Amino acid sequence: MTSAVGQLRLRIGDTVRIRDERWRVAAESSFGAASIIEVDGCDATNHGTRARFLLPFETVDSAAAPPAPPRFVTIDRWRRAARSLLAGAVPRWTSLRTAARANFTVLPFQLEPAIAVASGDACRVLIADEVGLGKTIQAGLIIAETLARTPDARVLIVAPAGLREQWRDELQSRFQLHAEALDAQRLARIAAELVADVNPWSIHPLAITSIDFIKRPEVMRSLETLTWDVLVFDEAHALAGHSDRAGAAGALACRARVVVMLTATPHSGDEEAFSRLSAVGDLADAFPLMTFRRSRADIGFSENRRSSVLKVRPTSDEAAMHRELGQYLQRLSEESSIRGAGTTLLSAILLRRRSAHHKRLMFLATVALATTPLARVIRMVTSAMTPPIGGMLLTNLFLAALIAFDIRKSGRLHPATVGGGLFFVASELFRVAFGHTFIWKSFVHTVVG
Repeated sequence: MTSAVGQLRLRIGDTVRIRDERWRVAAESSFGAASIIEVDGCDATNHGTRARFLLPFETVDSAAAPPAPPRFVTIDRWRRAARSLLAGAVPRWTSLRTAARANFTVLPFQLEPAIAVASGDACRVLIADEVGLGKTIQAGLIIAETLARTPDARVLIVAPAGLREQWRDELQSRFQLHAEALDAQRLARIAAELVADVNPWSIHPLAITSIDFIKRPEVMRSLETLTWDVLVFDEAHALAGHSDRAGAAGALACRARVVVMLTATPHSGDEEAFSRLSAVGDLADAFPLMTFRRSRADIGFSENRRSSVLKVRPTSDEAAMHRELGQYLQRLSEESSIRGAGTTLLSAILLRRRSAHHKRLMFLATVALATTPLARVIRMVTSAMTPPIGGMLLTNLFLAALIAFDIRKSGRLHPATVGGGLFFVASELFRVAFGHTFIWKSFVHTVVG
């Protein structure tokens, strides 16, 4: 790439003198008679500094040293130089430049979205692969390729707040890209260091933020004047509804050259919701959405995923915390004055984590419901036992199996097994004592008719 500045022709790698300092040309973009050059400092005063200058409004002089005389090198050194030159070359302008330098094992299907964007075949992409197939890596390839081709490009990643650090780590470790996580506090610190008219969102080429932050009206106003070369939405299925999140995403996407959406669950069964998701960033139905949906079976991966359960013994402090939390939930359920939808939801969420209690009680409830059907089966086969005694004897075997499981696993009975088992046995005794009474038979006759 060359640029003519007066009688001086600039090439990437040339050394120039601007404002009495030496710089090395890193990139150049021409706009008619004007051009912008991106340079790296070469002097002691500007070493490690990257700057941009607008030509021809800056005076640029050549600072190149006179050509060095030919010198002899070893064959190994020549090979290294040739290999380095070939590694940076690509056969066509649509070929990917960053995939070979990325720090991961590239699978062929992961290149498809980046190739589609680089070749101009798509500017709106939905990557809806199954979990574990590298949707973040595929979006990272698009980002890295865009920044490599357009050094002054701007990229914004919109993800749930809990995934921002994960995105930063992935981009740094996989593609050597530094991303800035922007929130209210970080933007305030940046704005304090800038002049009043500079938008803090515009100074970082690669930024990560959360969808719940940008949906704020004051944040959206600061983003209205910016255009993004790549806009990535992680967990994009959250944008399919009628919400502030969807509105903010639609407004941002209309000002982006490339929109990339990532989700493993693009379609929830609601056609209207999927249509709204598919329309994010589409201006006047002129930019069709290119969807990539691959399963593990499609790419030849085994569908059987191995998982292991790690048993963790809580510390004394953790056990005390759980006991206090249980007492708090008990008070919530007893205090009628504070009982409501919020407290009910909180109790349900916290009690769901006590999976051992939940599984045992659900098992005993299922066995209790099976008593009557089992008794009827026994009555059909033989009349030796009168229902529901036969069914109760069989279901008691399941209770005995649960007791044996607890003793073998932990050497003691689980509290849910004790409480649920006692209630289970008491209900059986009640049914035996009450099931043949005149009152019960009259009630059944009234209900059944």
